Amino acid sequence: MKLTKLQAARLFSVLVCLAAAKYWDFRLTWMWLGVTVIFFGPFFCGWTCPFGTVSRLAHEIGKRFWPGLQLHLPTKCEKYLPAVKYFILLLVAVGSLSEAYGVIPTGLWQKFTALEQPVKIIFGLPLALWAANFYCRYLCWHKAQYNLFGIVSPSSIRVDKSRCVGCGACVRACPMGNKLPERGLVSRDCVMCMQCLEACPVPGKAVHFTIFNRVVNPLIAGLMYLGSYLLLLYALKSSL
Repeated sequence: MKLTKLQAARLFSVLVCLAAAKYWDFRLTWMWLGVTVIFFGPFFCGWTCPFGTVSRLAHEIGKRFWPGLQLHLPTKCEKYLPAVKYFILLLVAVGSLSEAYGVIPTGLWQKFTALEQPVKIIFGLPLALWAANFYCRYLCWHKAQYNLFGIVSPSSIRVDKSRCVGCGACVRACPMGNKLPERGLVSRDCVMCMQCLEACPVPGKAVHFTIFNRVVNPLIAGLMYLGSYLLLLYALKSSL
């Protein structure tokens, strides 16, 4: 991953969102994060989530220093493993509802879900050195949730097949393992890092960020997301 203007803006967005959350001591709930996904697509994963950002940086380190140890899963595993995060999301939903209705003691489920952060750091980051975004791709129930919200989002990464030369540069650049030319459209299992756009060697690009099927400058879209996220964070904090 080269530190281009777009990638620098993405890293800046992550730092600003993290600083704002710390300063206001407030974070958006899953429902409000879902609203941002509906409007912008899964920008949260690529432009706000600190773990996802560190995970991608860890993989860049792994590729540089241990290129021969990079893990390439069999095609069947690549196909079915992403379903695990939806199963975890289901468990989270059942556990939360069970606690809300008194089926399990109050506070028990929160203690269990509090283990998520240590698991991500202890297992997720080391795995990222040898398998790109392993935790985000296969285990992150938040990503599963955002993917479901993304079903109704007008925002997507789209491949212009009339211009695509089939070089595979976008596929190699994608940290989520999306097969862009085959699908032509990616709106869900994506983190909006825009590395596929930057990797495309075609003059004028064959890979685009689109909203309602209209091509939008990804840097402008990212800055719009950042502004909207901060405004929403401030408005909800002020309303308390």
